[in-house]
Amino acid sequence: LIEIHADGSYLRAMVLMQERPSGMFSYTIATRGFVEVEGTTLRVVPTEGTETMTDPDSPSDSYTDQPTDLSPDEYQWSVSGDPLLLNGEFGVVDFVPST
Repeated sequence: LIEIHADGSYLRAMVLMQERPSGMFSYTIATRGFVEVEGTTLRVVPTEGTETMTDPDSPSDSYTDQPTDLSPDEYQWSVSGDPLLLNGEFGVVDFVPST
């Protein structure tokens, strides 16, 4: 989920969850920063962020709100019909404005 604001700032949440026999594994990354647009490239530039992991198979390896990698991510954007499409490292996703 990326929430882009009119002033160019953004909030992003990435969540991975997996049900396991021992319980729910979860890994989350939350960042905030600013967005740069150059041609058809949309760059998400984090200025702060944290990550949290809960591993029921290895509770001692779990952690909360640790600093995360602040490397920028790039997407190629295009418009096809109505939605804005963002093509990045994990494939193409529709960008849907919040209501």
